[in-house]
Amino acid sequence: MSFDFNGSDQWLQRSEAIFTGTSSTYTFTLAAWCRPNQRHQGTIIGADQGFGSNGRFSLFSRDTGAFALRRKSSFLTEPSPSYDNFNTEFFHVAGTYQKTFREMYVNGTSRLSQSTNVTIDPAKATNFYLGRDHSGKFWNGKLAECAAYNAILSANEIAQLADGVSPLFIQPENLIGYWPLGGLYTNEADDILGRYNLTANNSPTTFDHPKAIYP
Repeated sequence: MSFDFNGSDQWLQRSEAIFTGTSSTYTFTLAAWCRPNQRHQGTIIGADQGFGSNGRFSLFSRDTGAFALRRKSSFLTEPSPSYDNFNTEFFHVAGTYQKTFREMYVNGTSRLSQSTNVTIDPAKATNFYLGRDHSGKFWNGKLAECAAYNAILSANEIAQLADGVSPLFIQPENLIGYWPLGGLYTNEADDILGRYNLTANNSPTTFDHPKAIYP
């Protein structure tokens, strides 16, 4: 299953800092399946302080049809669009973050990376979101199989996620939370690990997710 967001006032949230590390030693990976309905600027998965750029990082879409990787106030955008208006395809999107490097993957393939020194204080990432960020970039489309890690996943591990391997089998010791968003193993906005259940705002609906996830 997946959640279907209307692009205007629906999202999931946890008001708590769920990531650990220091501003110099943080290592994060975000991953999700998404199906944007239209080209738009919308947040897929991410965290921030509720204002400004402190603790802010996310995966999101641009109104050009490209996916992008945000860290604080800067972002990287795919070199070419992945989807058009009236899209009906699911994509697997993932991003890795550490002080000296960041990289984004679409459908298991690296699309862009950057070597640069940027500090992020995990303690200031006090709001974790699916489907929006504090600036109101609401997601228009479907989200499923969302996961967050306190680790950098390798290119091979991200390719496995894109092939349908469950996040439960990829660095499980570093898996912070895993939100299938429905299906056989959990209900609605619950974290399958039982740690960080999310609150649904304005009742996003459920939608079939055609990609088989194992197990």
